[in-house]
Amino acid sequence: MLLFYIMKKYFLLFCIIVIILQFIQAKPSRNILSNIPKDASYVCFVDFGKLSCYDRFYIYDVKKEKYIYSSRVQHGNGGNSTATNPEFSNKIGSNCSSLGLYKVTSLGRMKNWPNAECFRLRGLSSSNSNAEKRGILIHPSVSLSTIPKFPGLVIPLTSESRGCFAVSIATMQKLKECYKKGNVYIYAYK
Repeated sequence: MLLFYIMKKYFLLFCIIVIILQFIQAKPSRNILSNIPKDASYVCFVDFGKLSCYDRFYIYDVKKEKYIYSSRVQHGNGGNSTATNPEFSNKIGSNCSSLGLYKVTSLGRMKNWPNAECFRLRGLSSSNSNAEKRGILIHPSVSLSTIPKFPGLVIPLTSESRGCFAVSIATMQKLKECYKKGNVYIYAYK
């Protein structure tokens, strides 16, 4: 009985620490903000250095000079990627996420999920120059829309992202609002 009490006590402490860490995680630094193109209205910063259970997709309003939204995002399932450690590649057919700067070029429909909207991307860095050929998109993720947000609960690596930025339906809605107002870029880093 004493052992159970001790385990329960420390488990609660562990949960409290994890929740606190969730709220104090640093957002992109000023150095990263220097990558903003002149014609950008919004920039989405994606920090693949964080686990998928935490917010690592940040929308920055360039005009207001502040972050207006954050959410989770899945990484590609290719190469030796795991749920906790993404591998990055620009190769066609790699199914890996790519780092660097992207421009959102259009809003369309997904070929294999015609009722779902998606954003098409153009890679602007040498590390993601094949984005259009690879069909890299921002699209909704069933997993992120249904798996509850809980610190430490890593999103499983699924076939939902073969290198794309898979986000929740709520995040897609927020991005649509931003896209209607001006140019949107993405900067992915680790």
